[in-house]
Amino acid sequence: MHDTALVTAVSGKKITVIPLIKDACLSCKEGCAKRGHPFEAANTKGLPLKEGSIVKINSAKKHEIAQAVFSLLFPISCAAGGYFLARPTAAALGKTAAAEGLQAGFVLLGFSAAAATVFWLSRKKIKPAQPEITEILS
Repeated sequence: MHDTALVTAVSGKKITVIPLIKDACLSCKEGCAKRGHPFEAANTKGLPLKEGSIVKINSAKKHEIAQAVFSLLFPISCAAGGYFLARPTAAALGKTAAAEGLQAGFVLLGFSAAAATVFWLSRKKIKPAQPEITEILS
């Protein structure tokens, strides 16, 4: 993530920023930018920040990769696992072949279980890494 943000509050080491989302305004010549939701960012470089500063924020690549694996690959893997688990389950239940409906149900079950796990862990257990302010733009 490499984005620009507006510093809205500086209180010691606690810096609150609002992201400036410029993608929606590419054709606009007014210089405006849509504002996102405020969040906290770290100032590990000790930059002289003040309210109203426009800064560049960055997130570590390892955190972006972990987020992609956790939120995308894990649910897809569970759904695929559900697909392949349908045949042995059908055999254990005495059915000769896994019906398409059973396979679809297991795919949905695997995906739903993974989605619920991701949702629960992301809300209750995992603290996201704080983005870092890398430079002052203005």
